[in-house]
Amino acid sequence: MRAAENLEGLDLDGGWHVDKLLKRPPQGTGGYSSVSYVASNKEGVKAFLKALDFSAALGEEDPARHMYYLTSAYDVERNLLHKCKDKRLRRVVVPLADGTAKVPGNFGLLGNVPYLIFPMAT
Repeated sequence: MRAAENLEGLDLDGGWHVDKLLKRPPQGTGGYSSVSYVASNKEGVKAFLKALDFSAALGEEDPARHMYYLTSAYDVERNLLHKCKDKRLRRVVVPLADGTAKVPGNFGLLGNVPYLIFPMAT
């Protein structure tokens, strides 16, 4: 099992708790570099957590280049979302939080899992 699939039950910065792993439906597409969860804060607010899974890069022909691609895409997404939040754009889903989860176990550097937390869709 990959580190990004082991966040369930962890407490994160900002008072967030990872409640439940969301299984990808068999017909689902995309999201090969992320894992989805339900998270909640101390006030009981439920949210969607997107955990980034960089382990896919290790199976590529050029793992360093693929890792660069994945980390760059995450950095661009996070920065764009924060700019939208700072500009108070109302028609864009903005993150409630972001950070890096430290997953216990023998995952090495991949045990540091970046995540974004969004409001739960209705």
